Amino acid sequence: MKKQSSLPAWKRVLGGFRRMLETELGQEQFCAGCEEFWPLDREFFVFSRSSVSYECKACIEERKSANKRLLRGAVSAAR
Repeated sequence: MKKQSSLPAWKRVLGGFRRMLETELGQEQFCAGCEEFWPLDREFFVFSRSSVSYECKACIEERKSANKRLLRGAVSAAR
């Protein structure tokens, strides 16, 4: 994982504190998974009634598929 040298300060948003940037495109949120900034909208992040995900949708899907592969490997090794 690469290290961002100058991350912006924490900002209070739905569900907690996030690292946010204000750009010409609008607000962007820092993804804890890929360590990139993405636009704060439903295309990139999961919104619930009371919070916003701390990982982008791509990182969430990547983590879920990795967990499924691990589970399949553990089940096949147990047989």
